[in-house]
Amino acid sequence: LLTMVGIGAAAITFVSLTQGGGNPVDAFCYWRIDPAHPYTLGESQFVYTPVAAQAITPVLGLPFAAFVALIRLADLVALVALAGPATLLALLLPPVAAEINAANINFPMGLAIVAAFRWPALWAFPLLTKVAPGLGILWFAVRREWRSFAIAAGTTAGLAAVSILAAPSLWMQYVEFLANDTPHVGG
Repeated sequence: LLTMVGIGAAAITFVSLTQGGGNPVDAFCYWRIDPAHPYTLGESQFVYTPVAAQAITPVLGLPFAAFVALIRLADLVALVALAGPATLLALLLPPVAAEINAANINFPMGLAIVAAFRWPALWAFPLLTKVAPGLGILWFAVRREWRSFAIAAGTTAGLAAVSILAAPSLWMQYVEFLANDTPHVGG
């Protein structure tokens, strides 16, 4: 019953934010990028890897409101999956509400991290976006779970290699961005 109440509260939140707009500042950072040059400096900075830029490119042509709705829907689905019967309580917490309002990717990333302990390949998502949370991959190394570590590292390396082969200039831009704008590293 509590999970159903949480799902209802998440749906109401989604409709409310979709109609009211809110302040989706993080979604704007993603949506406004030029896929060929995502690391141009400005007030709203894209700080993720080229893989992330390439992954969102297919939806960048959507109207901003639709783009924000997709991210917030992903946020809320991930929140329900993570919080379950505590979803309503979580939605009432200001930091949770702020994350959903901003349309950040922290809840999908959190869900990926939780799921990655069962399916190690999912570590590629945090490692190829905000990077710092991806350090959790070291859990496998500390526990000497070498197969899981190899799956996580190999998937990440494979995706990065495909990205580098597809657009080496993006990776050069990213390295230059990191060298010149380190206060933003980690998203």
